[in-house]
Amino acid sequence: MSLLKVVNLNVKFNILDGVVNAVNDVSFEINTNEILGIVGESGSGKSVTFLSLFGLIPQPPGEIISGKVIYKSENIFELNNKKLLKLRSEEIGFIYQDPLTSLNPVIKIINQIIESLVLSKNISKSDAFSEAKKLLNHVGIVDITNNYNSYPHQYSGGMRQRAMIAMAIANNPNILIADEPTTALDVTIQSQIIDLIKKLKNEIEMSIVWISHDLGVIAGIADRVIVMYAGYIVEEAPVFELFKNPKHPYTKGLLNSVPRINSNKVIDGIEGIPPDGLKKHVCCPFSARCSSVMDKCFNNIPPLKIINNDHRVSCFL
Repeated sequence: MSLLKVVNLNVKFNILDGVVNAVNDVSFEINTNEILGIVGESGSGKSVTFLSLFGLIPQPPGEIISGKVIYKSENIFELNNKKLLKLRSEEIGFIYQDPLTSLNPVIKIINQIIESLVLSKNISKSDAFSEAKKLLNHVGIVDITNNYNSYPHQYSGGMRQRAMIAMAIANNPNILIADEPTTALDVTIQSQIIDLIKKLKNEIEMSIVWISHDLGVIAGIADRVIVMYAGYIVEEAPVFELFKNPKHPYTKGLLNSVPRINSNKVIDGIEGIPPDGLKKHVCCPFSARCSSVMDKCFNNIPPLKIINNDHRVSCFL
C-alpha cells in the first residue's frame, strides 16, 4: 500500500555558473512498512530528492520547478509553513550523515531531545525528561557514566548517531529518512546501527528511506531499491531482483565494481565521469560512459518503463 507518492519531481539550483538540473522527472512511491533503498554515486540527486519533498532545500538557490508529493491525500508542496512544520515534526523523522554537525554543540543531548518533545507533544519538561531518558535507553545509551548529561562532543560517533535516531523516532514517525547514516562509522558500529533501525522499524511499524552509495548496506537492509544517476531514476526493482538481474548498464557497472570474497575477478570500474549538471540533458545521461551505447541513445532520453512486475528501467536495450 502506497504511503507517499512522488510525481514528476523536477528540482534545479540557480548558481553563479548557471542552472544545475539536480532532479529530473522523478516519480516513485514509498510503501507502508517497507525499507526503500536509494543508491547512486555522489551528485546523483539522492539527498536533494528527499530534502526537497519536505521543504528542506535552501530556496534560493534551490527551486522546485514542478511535481507533486501526495501524502494522506494532500500535496505537500501546497501546505503552508505551519502545516509543513507540523508534518516534519510529527510524522517524518530524519537521520543525517554526520550527527556532529546536526546536533547543537553547546546544548546537552538530552536537552535537545526534551526540546523536540515539548514542542511537538506539548508536554511538561519533567515528562519530556523522563521520555527522553527512555528514548536514549531504547537506542542503547544508558547512563552508566553520566551519558544523559553529556554534550555531543563527549559522545563517540556511534553514540551520537544513536542519539540522532532517538530524536528521529521520538514522535513515532510514519516515514524515517536516513541519509547515509552509517557512512562515517566503522563496520562494527555500522552493523549495530542497521540492526537497531531494523528493530525500531518493526516496533514502530514505520517506512524507511535509506539513502546510500554502499551497495552492501543496501543489499542487507532494503526491500526495494531505486538507482539514481545524474538526477534521474535509471532502475527500480525489489532488492533480490536488482542484485540478481540488473538491467541498466549503470547498475551493472555499480555491481561489478564491488569486491567479492573468494573471487579472483578483477574489479571493473565505470569509465568516464558523470555529465555536467549545468548542461540540460537531451540524450541518455549515461550515454557517454555506456559500453552498450546505440545511436538513438545520443538523441533521446529513454523513458522509465516497467519490464517485469515491479522492475522499472530507463534504457533502450
